[in-house]
Amino acid sequence: MKRNFLTRLAATLGFACLAMAGTQAQTVHADYEDGGLYIRLKKNMAFAVKSGENRLLNAARFNFLNTEMKEYGIRSDVQSMAFADNDALSRTIAVTIDSIETIDEFIEYLRQCPEVEMVEKRPVYYICGESLKAEDLGDPLSRTIGRANHKWHLDVINADSAWKLATGKPHIKVAVVDNAIWEGHEDLDIAPENLYNIHSGQIGSAAPPADVDQTFTCPDIYNSKCPAYDWSHGTHCAGNVGAVRNNGIGVAAIGSGVTVMGVRCAINSVPGAVSNGFAGIRWAAEHGADVISISWGSTGMPTKTDDELLKTCYEQGIILVAAAGNNKSNAWFYPAASPYVISVGSVNSDKKYSSEFSNFGKWVDILSPGGFIMFGSTRSEYSVLSTTFCTNQGYRIKCNDNALEGLYYDGMYGTSMATPVAASLCGLLLSVDSTLNTHQMRELLASTAQIISGNERYVRDGSGLIDAFAAVKTLLADRRPMPTDFHYSLVLPQGMEMTWKAPQTATGGPQVAYYRVYRNGSLVKDNLTETAYSESALKSDENYTYSVEAVYTDATVSMRDGIDFYLPVYRNIEVEIAPNPDWGTVSGAGYYQDRDTVVLKAIPAPGYTFVRWNDNLSPSPLSRDTVYRFAANYDLQLTATFREKSSNERLRAAEALTVYPNPTDGTLYVENLPDGHFTGGIYDLQGRRLSPLHVEGGATLSLPVAKLRKGAYIVKLTATDGTVHMAKFQKL
Repeated sequence: MKRNFLTRLAATLGFACLAMAGTQAQTVHADYEDGGLYIRLKKNMAFAVKSGENRLLNAARFNFLNTEMKEYGIRSDVQSMAFADNDALSRTIAVTIDSIETIDEFIEYLRQCPEVEMVEKRPVYYICGESLKAEDLGDPLSRTIGRANHKWHLDVINADSAWKLATGKPHIKVAVVDNAIWEGHEDLDIAPENLYNIHSGQIGSAAPPADVDQTFTCPDIYNSKCPAYDWSHGTHCAGNVGAVRNNGIGVAAIGSGVTVMGVRCAINSVPGAVSNGFAGIRWAAEHGADVISISWGSTGMPTKTDDELLKTCYEQGIILVAAAGNNKSNAWFYPAASPYVISVGSVNSDKKYSSEFSNFGKWVDILSPGGFIMFGSTRSEYSVLSTTFCTNQGYRIKCNDNALEGLYYDGMYGTSMATPVAASLCGLLLSVDSTLNTHQMRELLASTAQIISGNERYVRDGSGLIDAFAAVKTLLADRRPMPTDFHYSLVLPQGMEMTWKAPQTATGGPQVAYYRVYRNGSLVKDNLTETAYSESALKSDENYTYSVEAVYTDATVSMRDGIDFYLPVYRNIEVEIAPNPDWGTVSGAGYYQDRDTVVLKAIPAPGYTFVRWNDNLSPSPLSRDTVYRFAANYDLQLTATFREKSSNERLRAAEALTVYPNPTDGTLYVENLPDGHFTGGIYDLQGRRLSPLHVEGGATLSLPVAKLRKGAYIVKLTATDGTVHMAKFQKL
């Protein structure tokens, strides 16, 4: 589904994502953090990042901030967004102001600062869980209690069979970046060095606020009537990622055994909103995360800063897994809709798409258990059971079930729950093969997924419900080498080209017979013998996943690898020069991404001057400046109009010649003309050439002017490099 940015920019962000985030956290703009900005500096304004875990800088070191600190209430702590070797992020800082009502005024001030290249409001995102362990003797809650099978989310992905082949390994780190994670839960084993609070900068804890009563008996779990339940979202996700298996308590996760990381990104007053979550992603990535689980997002327009961070994680081999959202919509939900992220929709215990809440569409990569327990065609409010910060509330309130009363476990549903289950499986698969990148992981999950009738329209072609057993089995099989070293380039405005290297094969063994190319899960080219592929006429504003598998001479097939990218909308800016194309040139025409800034520059030829810019829609000038800046919102055909300079303009613009005698009645002498060949002539004041000249410089010239009538004239000589030399003289 296309991202209609102009429509979605006005949309409310993410409130269908989480019922318990019903009260807006932001008072000025519901879709952006109060007072939160990304500021990218120009390249000549690069700054050194201080050492330290939080990358905090003092705002006073930036002159354009220091002078306005009091007026706008600029907080002294500024956070560098530098990550890996990304140039744009190395020049980006996250700034917060307390005078939140003046945020738009402050942005306009920043845009006028010569140090600033770009300013973006920092979005706020909402978590994607709604309120509402493997069955063995080691996890007593992972079984059927009453009518509810609390192991259903593991059963539908064939966890028991997968565990017979592989288990999670501690050298694989899976991070949960969420509202908060209670590290004190007995079924979680998170080391202090793997816990972080993005707002306090504290390593060692990612827990909810200390003043939240964990054991309060809630009258309801909606409308902020149960704060401890609201704060349990991240802890619930952490249990789905890494609840310890066979420890004699609680539940288990499919990837149990991996190292769990927890990053808190919610401010104290609003548990349902993730503030500066991308800085949390950055911290986890810098501290060794192999997989990052993201159970939050919005339908709003992504910032370029956030896109750069996701892309850099992708390039660094860090696997991002994100919730598709709970809006029951096929509209893109960000960051799940990024091409650098594995997007996760939800199914119920009958393996069918969770039509009660889950987003859907061909942009969704996989489906994962996150919905309801189904009894025939009837759903139960029992959902995915996992670890919580609160004592059990949802079962008591929504299911009239007190079996788990007093225990720190509860049910929640949503793509928030489906996401950490999928992320946990990614951790298990990396425990088998730690070399898998995001593209390979996406294709492995999709190609081994369970194809359930009725789910086709809710997920990308060829994909379905994740199958832990099938995926692990594929990794452990005797696999043929994959194609490697993929590269691609866009052929503007709507094409692409990609290349790859052939797999290295053993001499005497099966060799590559040909390749198959898939686009977004569908076969688009078979029997390809070249290591290159291209397409044109793609759709703008779409994600593209191109995957290639090698088919060998013995009919075996390799796993798939390939590329992922987003094809933006490009605007074609064309410029015609009028009235004569020889009178000037224009730089900056061509293709631009939608909404990017176009910079056109008019360059007059010698003897000419620029007049105005016009478009093909209106006769009124758009601008009379030689440098014209505007946003690329449409394809445009512009006209740059030039004119000849008047004699006085030409005289002022040219290099002065030394002429004598002046006035003269017969011969005019020209001195100090540089070496080289010159063309030109003698002109009247109306610019008409009266006699042509072709001369060599470096010596005094004598020009006969006796036949000219009495009056004022101009001698003009132009060098081969275009330099004009002129002088005005009087004929007696």
